[in-house]
Amino acid sequence: TGVRVVRLFTGSLSAAEGPAPTYLEMMRYNVGAIVAALEP
Repeated sequence: TGVRVVRLFTGSLSAAEGPAPTYLEMMRYNVGAIVAALEP
């Protein structure tokens, strides 16, 4: 299908200095990763 496999945060947050230190940032990171993986 051409879709890339990407890593997502799934119920755990990153360290405070990481890309997903809060629930809201985790959701933003995951949505961004999914969108980027689905782009042609």
